[in-house]
Amino acid sequence: MEQIVFETMVNYNEYIERIKLNINPLIESLREEKPEEQLNEVANLIEGLEWLVTVNQKLSELNYENKIDVFSLNQQLQEVVVAIENQDYNLCADILEYDILETIQTYQPYNLEGEIK
Repeated sequence: MEQIVFETMVNYNEYIERIKLNINPLIESLREEKPEEQLNEVANLIEGLEWLVTVNQKLSELNYENKIDVFSLNQQLQEVVVAIENQDYNLCADILEYDILETIQTYQPYNLEGEIK
């Protein structure tokens, strides 16, 4: 069990860093001429963020605390979905840049003992 928890924390930390590195190119692409081509990437991002929330909740149940604002993130994800449904890709990019990225920047990685670094 400890190995699974350790690997999950490592994956969580790595995914947060990947989001931070890759979200800006996605935002820029959504603001360009053919943003529809980026919808798969947006869907992948949403799925990944949902995974982060789930992992955080499961690790919390095992007493590995790392506070994230689940309510705020879920609300932001809903706003992204609505923006995409309305084909408002600039709004989608704005939400990603000014809300979701800001939220992700506050996330703290787990250390190997389960405490926040």
